[in-house]
Amino acid sequence: MANLTQLLQSPTRNAVVADLSQAAEDAVSSLSGISGMAFKGALAAAKKTDSAVVSKGVNRLLPDLLNSLEPYWQEFEGSEQSDFGTYLDGRSAEITESIMASADKSAEEITAPGLARAYKSLRGKASSILEPNISTMGSILQRHMDAA
Repeated sequence: MANLTQLLQSPTRNAVVADLSQAAEDAVSSLSGISGMAFKGALAAAKKTDSAVVSKGVNRLLPDLLNSLEPYWQEFEGSEQSDFGTYLDGRSAEITESIMASADKSAEEITAPGLARAYKSLRGKASSILEPNISTMGSILQRHMDAA
C-alpha cells in the first residue's frame, strides 16, 4: 500500500504545496460576509509581509497534514470508494479538528507579530472554512498519489 508521506519527496512536494495553496486561496476568495472580509483582509496583509506566506504555511504544515490523513488514506485504499475527497467528506469534522490542532502548534512558532495576531483573531472561524474544503484537499492528494 502506498503511503501519503511519499508526497513529501521532490518534485511532487512542490506540486502538492502549489495545488493546496491555490485551493486555500480559492477558499478564502469565495468567502462572503463579515468573516469573509476579515479573512480576505488578513490574507492580503500577510501577503504584503510575505507574498509566499500561503505556500510557506502549507509547506510547513504538509508533513503534519499527511500524518493526520494517513489512517484515512489506508482505510480508503482498502475500501470500494474511488474518490478520496468523497471518502473524507463524511469525516470532515474530525479531520478538521486534527488539522487545526497541528496548525495551532505551528502558530506557536510564528515570529511575525502581525501574523500571530491575525491567526489568533481568525482561529475560531478557520475550522468553519476548512471543514467544507476537506474533500477538495483529499481530491488533490489523490491526484498526486495517482501520479506518483
